[in-house]
Amino acid sequence: MDIQEMKAVVIDRFGGTQNLRLADVPLPQPGPGQVRVHVAFAGVNPADWKDMEGLVAGFYEVSFPHILGFDAAGVVDAVGPGVSGFAPGDPVFTTSDHGDGLAGSWAEYLLVSAPRLALVPAGLDLASAAAVPIAALTANQALLAPQRGNLQAGQRVLIHGASGGVGSFAVQLAALAGARVATTCSAANLAYVGELGSELALDYRDPDFPQRLRDWSGEGLDLIVDAVGGDTLPERLQLLRRGGRLVSIATLVADGDVAAETAQARSMGREKIYAIMDADRAGEELAALGARIAAGELRLPPVQVIDLQDAVNAVELVRSGHVRGKLVLRVCGDGF
Repeated sequence: MDIQEMKAVVIDRFGGTQNLRLADVPLPQPGPGQVRVHVAFAGVNPADWKDMEGLVAGFYEVSFPHILGFDAAGVVDAVGPGVSGFAPGDPVFTTSDHGDGLAGSWAEYLLVSAPRLALVPAGLDLASAAAVPIAALTANQALLAPQRGNLQAGQRVLIHGASGGVGSFAVQLAALAGARVATTCSAANLAYVGELGSELALDYRDPDFPQRLRDWSGEGLDLIVDAVGGDTLPERLQLLRRGGRLVSIATLVADGDVAAETAQARSMGREKIYAIMDADRAGEELAALGARIAAGELRLPPVQVIDLQDAVNAVELVRSGHVRGKLVLRVCGDGF
């Protein structure tokens, strides 16, 4: 059957969820170095509602109708010239090329640069695989990249906002690196983050949590990874030891005065790093993370599946900021 169109969630202008619609759009054709993926499930990330509202439009060129979505899992449908290592029928998970101005993953088919792709490890279902790319890559880079957290065994790290998608992976990756891990989250999630590897789990609503961190860390924390942003972490620079690092994962809406805080950190002998996920080695990193998942070293966060036609509900949930684990959209599901 010769397919010319596909279903996708699009917007025709920036704004609220009232602008989301399910539409028929042309089926994309893979060019050199590209792979077309038949999307089974697509991830839902905080970046999606910000993209919907136009808050990330300054990072790449946008044309309408605009397809949302930054990651996905599915099956290779077609490959362009020059692609090796992937063939039709391969199960894959990937970040989209959305950040480079191409169509997003909330569609039946997705074009993606081959270096972004990784094979889904045996035993991992596609819904779970779709929950991995953006969250796990963001956590991995924030913690372990030399120019970011550069976390070392024996160091003390705080994961602020530990029960969401990024935080759930960050807690585990920090513990696997041999670090001692403290976390903040809501009271309802304290036991959950403890199961992930948090030695000290604190309710972010407890006004005494900064003092409890000081008591635990002694001379101060080596690293803070802030997955929440805004003014939700009081005295964060003061919680660090001299030479410690604050890695603030970009929220794009509540990042404050980054230049001023960077200068303040420098004046105190600390370092402030503003982190945006880097997709240059996404496929390679995803393959390594997938191997750790397959080996049972990394536990997947809870995954909630929502049908593509209910994308409005998914966006509203992720925008609330109180999702434990990850949301994914069922696009074509497992029925290929």
